[in-house]
Amino acid sequence: MRATAGVLAIGAAVVQSYPVSYTSCGVTHIVNQSPQRVVTMNQGATEFLLALGLANRMVGTAYLDDTIWPHYAQDYNRIRVLSSSYPNESTLMGASPDFIVASYNSAFREQYTHNGKTRGIFTNATVGPCAGNGSEWGQTW
Repeated sequence: MRATAGVLAIGAAVVQSYPVSYTSCGVTHIVNQSPQRVVTMNQGATEFLLALGLANRMVGTAYLDDTIWPHYAQDYNRIRVLSSSYPNESTLMGASPDFIVASYNSAFREQYTHNGKTRGIFTNATVGPCAGNGSEWGQTW
C-alpha cells in the first residue's frame, strides 16, 4: 500500500468543500474529504491541531519537545503517543492515518544511514524522496 503524507498548510481562505488538491515534494495530491484520522509528528503540529479543535480526529502523535500547553493538556492526554521521537514507519502506519501533519520536513525524510545509525522513517515503498517542485528549498533527499 502506498501512503500519502502531506504537510498541512493553512492559508487565508477556509476550505468550504472537497476535493482539495495540494502539491508536496513535486507531487500533486487530492484530498476527497476532510481528514478523519490524523497523526501529528511533533509538538508544534500537535498543539496547532488542538487549537483548531481537532482532538477528536487525532489518532496519534509522535512526541513532545516541552510540556504541553496547559490549555490543551486534557485533550492531549486522550491522544495515543506513538513514540518518544519520530515513530518508525510500521508504528506510524499502524495508526492507519489518512493525513500526517508535521512542523518540519524532516518528519517525512526517507531512510538513510549516518554514522552507522539508520535515520528517517519512510522507504520508497510508501513515500518517495522529497525532490522537485514543491520540495523544501529545492533540496533532494
